Amino acid sequence: MILARGSRILGAIEISVYKQKGSKNWWCKFTWRGRQIRESAKQPNKRVAERIEAAHKAGLAKAEVGIPERKPVPTLREFISNDFAPFAESRFANKAKTLEYYRIGLMNLREFEPLANSLLDAITGDKIAVFITKRRQAGLAIASINRQLGSLSIVTDAGVFF
Repeated sequence: MILARGSRILGAIEISVYKQKGSKNWWCKFTWRGRQIRESAKQPNKRVAERIEAAHKAGLAKAEVGIPERKPVPTLREFISNDFAPFAESRFANKAKTLEYYRIGLMNLREFEPLANSLLDAITGDKIAVFITKRRQAGLAIASINRQLGSLSIVTDAGVFF
């Protein structure tokens, strides 16, 4: 029996990583709050299986104290296509000019690869500066670029709430 390193916080927990007869993968077995948990780590490497077991226990501990699992951050293109564009289409269905504003702004953001392929939390001032430069080189007026930057600002702000 091995006691978990964090036994002061989590209490004494029996942990083990073992192989079942005839299996190439390691299995995890431990007790959490009086409940036996036994599942495959789906790993032939013992050290990786031990890390998976530790991550599983950490997830259980976080859930117990109300810390939610963090959702993966989408790219700008994914967020626009899957979340923001459908929202704008439904929200502004009876406001033609507003809907057109969003359609044009979102189209330009999706077409600019350095921004479109960036994770929402990885959009930097440098990438935005490159976007501005490319739009200026395309002959757009500053007011038009500012409208597109306004769309970017609205989309990234909305990313916090979706």
